[in-house]
Amino acid sequence: MEKCIKVQPFKCGPDYIDTMFHGAVCGRPSVNLDLFMDCEAEMCGVLPYSITARKADRKLLLGYRRVVMDGKEWRRHEFHYTQFMEPKPESAAVVYDARGNIVDSPVIVQGNVIASYTHLYTPNFPL
Repeated sequence: MEKCIKVQPFKCGPDYIDTMFHGAVCGRPSVNLDLFMDCEAEMCGVLPYSITARKADRKLLLGYRRVVMDGKEWRRHEFHYTQFMEPKPESAAVVYDARGNIVDSPVIVQGNVIASYTHLYTPNFPL
């Protein structure tokens, strides 16, 4: 039986073209959160974590990533300024940078939600 999951995409950061890709893949418009991000905030109430996007805390995190989850591997990228606040989520995957170093970029799986700074929006990613 095939699952039908409706996905609402959101994004942060200066990579403006992602919203078009998100909309094409998800079938609904992507919401850019940059206008709202100079604060500490809960993650839209969907996940029990908080992030900080205060200008004083910002640091740019970007690059190619290798995501290893359930014995499978994907190569993706990420680009963001926000950080998780404590307590940080436990990752369902190990995420590596282009040099093979483990990076603190969790992949969160909770119910039907898969959330990550690493862009995982491709047809071959398991939902």
